[in-house]
Amino acid sequence: AAFCHGAVWAGCELLRGWVITGISWNVLGTAFHDTPLMAQAADLFGVVGLSMALVFFQAAAVQAFSARRWPALGIATAVMAAIAIYGAARIRMENGKESIRLKTLLVQLNIPMEASRMLWTAEEMHMNYEDETLKGLEALKESDGTLSTKWPDWVMWPECALTGRVLFTEQGETAMWLNNHETISQIRTAGPFSLIYGVYEMEADAVGDSLVPKERGRNYNSLAISTPEDVQTTYRKRHLVIFGETIPFVDSMPFLQRIYEQQAGVEYQGAFTMGDSTEPLTARIGEREIGAIPTVCFEDSVPRLTRKFVRPGPQVIVNVTNDGWFKESAAADQHFQYARFRAIELRRPMLRSANTGVSAAIDTTGSTAHPDTGKPQIVLDEKGSHFTQGSLLTELRVPLHPGFSLYAVIGDYGLIAIALLGL
Repeated sequence: AAFCHGAVWAGCELLRGWVITGISWNVLGTAFHDTPLMAQAADLFGVVGLSMALVFFQAAAVQAFSARRWPALGIATAVMAAIAIYGAARIRMENGKESIRLKTLLVQLNIPMEASRMLWTAEEMHMNYEDETLKGLEALKESDGTLSTKWPDWVMWPECALTGRVLFTEQGETAMWLNNHETISQIRTAGPFSLIYGVYEMEADAVGDSLVPKERGRNYNSLAISTPEDVQTTYRKRHLVIFGETIPFVDSMPFLQRIYEQQAGVEYQGAFTMGDSTEPLTARIGEREIGAIPTVCFEDSVPRLTRKFVRPGPQVIVNVTNDGWFKESAAADQHFQYARFRAIELRRPMLRSANTGVSAAIDTTGSTAHPDTGKPQIVLDEKGSHFTQGSLLTELRVPLHPGFSLYAVIGDYGLIAIALLGL
């Protein structure tokens, strides 16, 4: 019976993360986010597998003390002990893998928001991204040590960092709005690095030598990687936020638009289009190409999506997000703690760049500790709050031969089978 409780609980959490696009926020297993020994088993059946183990143990304890069923408690205790032993072994294994170092400058502006609207002008946003990035790069030049050992391979800005659109046509032509181009060109004067940032893409028509936005064309919330040579590739967000980026059936039920506008206090400007690619992007560490697993906003809380990007060889999960919708509530921290489990589940390190949220570097064990100093690699102010403007140079070990975790191979199918067995 205790096993059935755990299995059915896990099945319900999986359903919650899938039905009507789903939101798998705050599953019970997230409670282990600061318990590294217990968290490592997420690479077997995902973080929901940890939820199942917790409920199994709790149900067994209740049965033991209420119905004197001690064998069930003994089995559940053995399972929890096995998870801890497995965790210790996995941490040693991950820390011993051959790896290369990735240095990234994370830039966070903490721009205030009201509903879906940024409270800074486009000019203020672009100027501050330029200033904060150049200030962070200049500080590196002035710090102790050889510049080549501390210069970032990547600079990361968050979701919707640049206000100008990237126009594209069905024929593959692209054009970037001038304000985007000027901002990127300005920071390129500081030195070579790849720039990762959030941007909107808009479908256009070619009119003469120009591209003109297409009426009722496709619009994407995208993550872009721009190389030091200014060659840009993009990933288009697949998992859209319901009622934030898409409203189901709004075309056939226009009253939904009126409800949205009344509740949000802003005009409904149409839905984003869902992306369809599960191909990782390519980025560079020096001259070595590695894979970038792209996630936009709360896609880093959708493990069934991120696992589709896993490939052999060195990879890093990159997330650009804007948690300004949550203001200074606990939701931004909850988002971050749940996202950390993607690094464990897939055994790929992770970089997060947030506007208002948690910008951090996470290794393959879910830790934010610097590999040499042990200091937390999170953008924080002097009081320890992540609601701040600033930048941080992070360093991650990227395994050269990360292999494939069980979860990366089977995804949620293992837990689905267990949940059905529990019924």
